[in-house]
This record gives sequence, structure tokens and C-alpha cells, in this order.
Amino acid sequence: MAAKSSLDYFIDNNYIKYVDHWVSYSVNEFTKHSPEDKYLEFGLRNIHDNLEWIYSRPTTYHIYSELLMQGYEIYKRAKEHEPDLSIQMGFDYERVVQVIKYRLSYSLNAFFYPEYAMYFKNPERILNSFFIRQSSFRVRIDDIQHFLGGLCQYYFHYEDINNKGLQ
Repeated sequence: MAAKSSLDYFIDNNYIKYVDHWVSYSVNEFTKHSPEDKYLEFGLRNIHDNLEWIYSRPTTYHIYSELLMQGYEIYKRAKEHEPDLSIQMGFDYERVVQVIKYRLSYSLNAFFYPEYAMYFKNPERILNSFFIRQSSFRVRIDDIQHFLGGLCQYYFHYEDINNKGLQ
């Protein structure tokens, strides 16, 4: 009941405008148990309405890949439970896949390759992690989790995304 009330609040207050990955996570988890049209549509709109914003960000902002991948799972669920919903919304599957691939590829610009790490005080400590360039090359475990979360989710859905199995 609390989860449903929260999602209703998100919908009523247009939480899509916040481009928040936690919104995608919550809708994805909720629709696993209650795949109602209004929640599926909200989850799809969270991707669709923010797609060009996400694509055009000049930074490697780490939460976007998670938002997109959670939204991709919502898309899969919507196709299963309400096959025409995405078509009615004008949801552009091809563009979503293109943006997912672009953002994940772009996120590798924030990976501490040996060639980057060698210029820092303690290269071994940061090697093979991820950094936030706009925060002075900050490395934090939660940031690394967001980068890895998006990449792992992409790996999990790799076959579907690259074989165009869900159009």
C-alpha cells in the first residue's frame, strides 16, 4: 500500500522531470508485482520524456545508464502485459536502444584505465574504478556502484538489446 501511494504521488507530481534513477528502480520493482497500465506508462514515460536530455549530457553522469536499464526492464514487462501500450505512447524502441548503447559506451570515459591512474598519487588504489570528472576525479563506492549497476544490467539484457528481440 505504501509503495502504491508513493508511486501515485510521483505520478501526480510529475516526478519524471527529476530524471531520477531511483524513480525507475521503484517503478520497475513495483510493476514486477503489480503491472498496472498507469505504472507501466509512467515508467516508460520516465525514459521516453527524458531520452534526449540523457543523450545530450556532456558528462559521464553515472545514474543515467541505470535509469535507462531499469526503464528497459519496464518496457519488457509492458510488452508482456500490455503489448500495445508502448505503441500508443509513441515509444521509440530503436532510439532507446541507441541511447542505452551511447550512454554505456560514454561511461567508459570515467573508467580509471592504467593510462589515467598513473598520473595520480596512489594509482593502485584507483586503478580499474570509476571517477566523477566534474568533482575533481572523485572516486566513491556509491558512484562505482552506479557505473557498474548500469553496465551489469546491460550485460544481463545484452541479447535482447542487440538482437532487437523486443520491438
